[in-house]
Amino acid sequence: MYIGNLNGPNHGGENGAILMLEDAVRRYRPAAFWFDWAGWDGFSLDALYSMIRSYSPETVIVLNGLPTISNGDWDVIVLEGWGAWGDRRWDLWPFPVAWPKRQSLETWRLVADPDFEYSKDVWPDWQEYLRIQISLIGAGYIANIDHSPTIRHPISTLSDSYTLQCHEKMADWANPPGAPPLHESYTKVDPGPLPEADWGYNTINLSRDVIYLHMLENPYGKTGKPASEVLSLGPIKQAVRRVVWMNSNKPLPFHQRGSDLTIRLNGVTADLVDTIIKIELAGPHPFVETASAPPRQVPPGNLATHKPARLLSSSGTALLPAAGFQFAPYGVDGVAFTYAEAGDEWAWTYQVDLEQVYPLHRVVIHFGPGFATEYKLHLSADGTHWTTVDHVVGCTGGTRQHVFSPVEARYVRVQAIKPDAPDQEGVQMSIAELEVYGAE
Repeated sequence: MYIGNLNGPNHGGENGAILMLEDAVRRYRPAAFWFDWAGWDGFSLDALYSMIRSYSPETVIVLNGLPTISNGDWDVIVLEGWGAWGDRRWDLWPFPVAWPKRQSLETWRLVADPDFEYSKDVWPDWQEYLRIQISLIGAGYIANIDHSPTIRHPISTLSDSYTLQCHEKMADWANPPGAPPLHESYTKVDPGPLPEADWGYNTINLSRDVIYLHMLENPYGKTGKPASEVLSLGPIKQAVRRVVWMNSNKPLPFHQRGSDLTIRLNGVTADLVDTIIKIELAGPHPFVETASAPPRQVPPGNLATHKPARLLSSSGTALLPAAGFQFAPYGVDGVAFTYAEAGDEWAWTYQVDLEQVYPLHRVVIHFGPGFATEYKLHLSADGTHWTTVDHVVGCTGGTRQHVFSPVEARYVRVQAIKPDAPDQEGVQMSIAELEVYGAE
């Protein structure tokens, strides 16, 4: 059941909306409620969610829109990709949301319409959209590529829709003639039991008797089909019955010794979207805790990669929300085109916790589209006592490197001093990437 503007005129205000939803829950016990940017104007989502739970504990509550993330007991959070349109399809890659219970993250992308202001003159690339979907699913998220027939481009028939044309091409790829469908490898699957690999992702079907290898390239470090003709995998805690190169429906030779599996990739060529290897098991693979690979330091030696980051007030005393969807982790995710930016204050502070004390001697700041014309760089071992290692005036953005005598520190802060009001040079500081290096 879809819920939009709860305080709209057709709902009779807050009381009318509550009565309407209560009646719907009692009558129909819907499988899910989708709250589309609900909760504005003081509407109590906590009370509303509690009412739903009271009548129908099994109903899934989906919250679309992060401004109300701290309200109520939702099940699925949708990260709407307002910055991931046009030629920025890979932007806003999701990351785990701090929440007291396990949750699902759904990420949304709009198929580009060349007539739409946010994707002007950009034509939809169906292969890229498929790589995004499969990458998101392989990483354990829910992928949603919008299927609205059109958003701006006028059409006389559905066949004129750029969106429909894009989806038809994706469907044709996923259903090759004379071969089993490829979409079984990324629909109705869970993240696979194998360790993360540079070549891509692995998924497993719901009955846990088939593992799929997705060898693809993306901007998040996945390199696609390896050049070697031998692929070694493990641990696979079930006997392997058959291995198939799905794109050509061709069986592949393999050898299994214990939980180690070796597959021969002779004759396998890289698919333009995703090279898929299907591993059929003799029985259900057990649930195993897969040790997460430590995040790769990007660039090598960067101590800040994937470390906890915060958006703070200029004084560093208050936690700030993100400006739009520019969350704190995007400043240390190792990806150049994402960035962190705080909301509510023009001048603000970006802080990274390295999680242990290091003798630091170099910090590199890559500013995003906005930059600080004046800022200070602070270091601290305890998060309370700070040492200012640089004070920059007249910055014009881009990349700034700071080298200093080694300082024992765990926390790093970039404090914007200017701009501190509208219509100033730099607009507002944004951090595309923060690099921190220890002394040799």
